[in-house]
Amino acid sequence: AAVVTGYRRRDRFDQQQDVIMTTLPSVEASWSLWRNAKKDTPPRGFAYARLVFSPSVTAAVYAVHLKSNYGANTAERRAANMRKRAAAVDQLVALERPRRGFAQRPVVIAGDFNADPWRKEFAGEAIFAALDAAGFRNALALLPPDGRGTHPSEKWGASALDHLMLRGVGVVGVPVIVPSKSLSDHDAVFVLVE
Repeated sequence: AAVVTGYRRRDRFDQQQDVIMTTLPSVEASWSLWRNAKKDTPPRGFAYARLVFSPSVTAAVYAVHLKSNYGANTAERRAANMRKRAAAVDQLVALERPRRGFAQRPVVIAGDFNADPWRKEFAGEAIFAALDAAGFRNALALLPPDGRGTHPSEKWGASALDHLMLRGVGVVGVPVIVPSKSLSDHDAVFVLVE
């Protein structure tokens, strides 16, 4: 593993950690909590690694697990969760804002975003517009609408909650979603990038 986070919840480790596993050389690897945003401070944080994609290309890779909708049984709680997801994405976009005089480096942001840009109940989400404005493209958009579900649900139907947002990185073929077979409540997403 390039990096494993160590998020804590009060007196113990959080059950939800982020990991970047790779066979590629890692130039740098670390993790961080999200910056304080007062009542909208997102939980956990992100794992980060700079990976050598080729002798002349180093990419920034982030693994995230954004605020879930668990317990969002009121409009205010749903809005608060959206604000926490937006605060997290805004921090990532700021970290990867191109510096004047420097070429924009390739970036991958992968993980559980807990939001589906193609479902009406997530229409108020700001995260996908912010990523789009920063030049990121969603690898799942390469799949047909009925093939994007990463979180199966008999009650609600499958949602695309897990995403690979890419900037300066191409995709070879199309993403492949593999059923988790009860190992997780989310299916695995594989994307070959170049």
